[in-house]
Amino acid sequence: KISKETGKLVKDNTLLYAAAWLKMGITRDKCKRNVMTFGYSSSKYGMGIQLYDDFMKPLEDLVMRGVIDVHPFGDTEYSQKAAAHFLADINYSAVRQVTSSSAVGMKFFQRLVGELAHEGKHLRFNNPVGFPMVQNYTFWDTKKVVVYMFDRAAKVEKRTSISIRHPRPIDAAKRSKRSIVDKKKSKSSIAPNVIHSMDSAHLLKTVIKAKREGVVDFFLIHDSFATVPTDTDAMYQTVRSTFVDLYKDYCLYSDFKSQVLDVLSDAGIERLQGVEIPPKGTLDITQVLDSEYCFS
Repeated sequence: KISKETGKLVKDNTLLYAAAWLKMGITRDKCKRNVMTFGYSSSKYGMGIQLYDDFMKPLEDLVMRGVIDVHPFGDTEYSQKAAAHFLADINYSAVRQVTSSSAVGMKFFQRLVGELAHEGKHLRFNNPVGFPMVQNYTFWDTKKVVVYMFDRAAKVEKRTSISIRHPRPIDAAKRSKRSIVDKKKSKSSIAPNVIHSMDSAHLLKTVIKAKREGVVDFFLIHDSFATVPTDTDAMYQTVRSTFVDLYKDYCLYSDFKSQVLDVLSDAGIERLQGVEIPPKGTLDITQVLDSEYCFS
């Protein structure tokens, strides 16, 4: 491979990485975490770190314990990270192509929450059941304080330190340039926070409806639903029906935008004039009622 910068021949291990991944097998577990976190604003670089942590490090442990003779992606951290980022590039491109609407939705949320941050405002979004989701990502000023305390057991003075932090004050004269709201963090976190807020709304509606159906035993973790065997069928149906009820006549994008506009200044509303609600696809939400693998 010829370097564009120097014009000299450089080593390119792309084919070696491709061969090693194909030999190992590009199975579901190699792609699942990358795909799942794409909707949580995961970047191409972040996906590479995920693959390195999930596969390269465990393989290195196997080498150290003598379970395998050599690491399939090389014996250096550099080569292993490069191989991880090689597959991450492919996964990232594929998921953007297959789930292109996810990228559009994330950009929409980030644009609106970015406008809030521009005005020094945190997001408060009331989900469909009325429960508020609040983003409060703040820049902090931190001060280290050294404290001397007397250790009565050892009968000596003991030096320790603590860090005290408080929200960064806004300089009125520089309000447009300095804000207590961490805009970058607010934008990168908005997609997963909205998703989790909607998941919590679905979970709550599911429990309420299932209880009306006679279910009294629940084991719930975020978007995972379980109950005793005799109530499994009722839970199975309830999870799906409440999901359809939640989204059938509800536009998350419209509701979110409306709540943001309610707290923005006239200037902020004007700046968002060109931000359109992302277009809907062709999914028939009622098909979820017949989905065997809708939820775990």
